[in-house]
Amino acid sequence: MRGKAQQRRFPRASERATSACPSKLRLIRAGLNEEQTLLIGAKEPINPARTVPSRRAWNRAGYARVISTELAMPCQPDHSQQRAPSATELTMNKYIVELIGTFFFVFTIGMTVIKPDVGNFAPIAIGAVLMVMIYAGGHISGGHYNPAVTVAVWIRGRCATSDVPAYLLAQIAGAALAATAALFLKGNPEITPAALKTGPAFIAEFLGTFALAWVVLNVATAKGTAGNSNYGLAIGFTVLAMAFAVGGVSGGAFNPAVAVGISIMRLIQGSSAWIHISADLAGGIAAALAFKLVNPNDR
Repeated sequence: MRGKAQQRRFPRASERATSACPSKLRLIRAGLNEEQTLLIGAKEPINPARTVPSRRAWNRAGYARVISTELAMPCQPDHSQQRAPSATELTMNKYIVELIGTFFFVFTIGMTVIKPDVGNFAPIAIGAVLMVMIYAGGHISGGHYNPAVTVAVWIRGRCATSDVPAYLLAQIAGAALAATAALFLKGNPEITPAALKTGPAFIAEFLGTFALAWVVLNVATAKGTAGNSNYGLAIGFTVLAMAFAVGGVSGGAFNPAVAVGISIMRLIQGSSAWIHISADLAGGIAAALAFKLVNPNDR
């Protein structure tokens, strides 16, 4: 009789309060399946079909006798009644993410390059912020933040034609806003634009953007690298490496939106922006064609 009474004992109110939302312990060390969990306080594998206390059970991890309690109410919120976002909302979210990511990318360029600057550490900060913004927004928009990359991804077949104009507009708007913010925070100082030599600057921008778009297509869109978690690191380090390599020749934009931003910040002459814009777009297009050439079966 005593055993039956103990078997039917329900937890006190204080026990129910503390176990109303129990955390789960995975029993890897005990050799149990990952889906088998223990209730804190109950210390017995959860059985969804059990709604009343069970008899004494043995804990496989330590062979200690435990008394199970009433199955606690689930802690996860019920999402069944939540409204799914519309197609328009999902589309707008992509454009907002592109604007935000491009903003912080160009903002970091301005804050690290305009005097007082961070000297030779600027490419590290610029590559790092691109990396984290790609990880932050890549699952929503693809994390382009670059019209040349958008064009390359579109030619590759992984960006809808209807999205391209809005992506470009969002990226350029983000760059313009970032340039304005950087100038304001720096006190709108006098800046002497860099003098660029057209030929070397064009070639440097073309090569740097080709490398960037080539890496993006291979680490973020190719079937052979699908599911990897290093794409943001690879893309960010490409910008870092190319900025160190040819930044002294062209300014190291590799991005038409960045070209707009650094023109507004007077880091280059406005009349020289066409060098970056045309070379960067050409580099992106060339990278996409090269990708399709060497990956003919990757559609």
